[in-house]
Amino acid sequence: MNKLHELENLLGYNFKEPILLKTALTHSSFIAKNKGLDSNERLEFLGDAALELCISNILYKRFPNSAEGKLTIMRSRLVSKKALIKIAMKLKIKEYIRVGEEIILANSSSRFISSCVESIIGAIFLDSDIISLQKIIENLWSPLIKNIRDRQNYKNLLQQKLQKNGGYLPEYRVVSKLGPDNSPIFVIALFINNLEVSRGKARNKKTAEQIAALYYLKKIQK
Repeated sequence: MNKLHELENLLGYNFKEPILLKTALTHSSFIAKNKGLDSNERLEFLGDAALELCISNILYKRFPNSAEGKLTIMRSRLVSKKALIKIAMKLKIKEYIRVGEEIILANSSSRFISSCVESIIGAIFLDSDIISLQKIIENLWSPLIKNIRDRQNYKNLLQQKLQKNGGYLPEYRVVSKLGPDNSPIFVIALFINNLEVSRGKARNKKTAEQIAALYYLKKIQK
């Protein structure tokens, strides 16, 4: 059996254009020694957006009583690097990737392996359609979605990170309140050293603060 057929079986999808799957597994270091090939970077860009859309749709349908803020936090956990690594292990991605030097894989293993998951998603989207892709994502992410909790404390994570680096403590301020008094939406700004760095919006202040902390964590982790 062709080695990539094994990966297709794990994905539950057979590519009409197998070159897309090969590209999704190709590190830029590999094309340096194999001219005429493409790396997975553009597919990663596409897959990142497609994954967010599909996960958003799945959460929207599965949690009809959850507010926007809680859905945002759950989505963040499902598209995080940690979640992508779990999917990569499930698909045995490390067995199929193409890199130019083993030292590159050793130095950036988790980053590249998680990017391959997003690249494969981008490849499936190009090879099929968003409906087919969502079914595949729902199947692969099913255990993670089943166990999802929206209780991740991003405020604590941020404070620990800032204290570890000897920085200023975060400060959260209500900057506006939208909508009617009986059902307001709070907009919270996160300040560090009196400089606004992000905002969160939700139907209660605590969730809005969590979202503001989450957005800033994403900024500083890039």
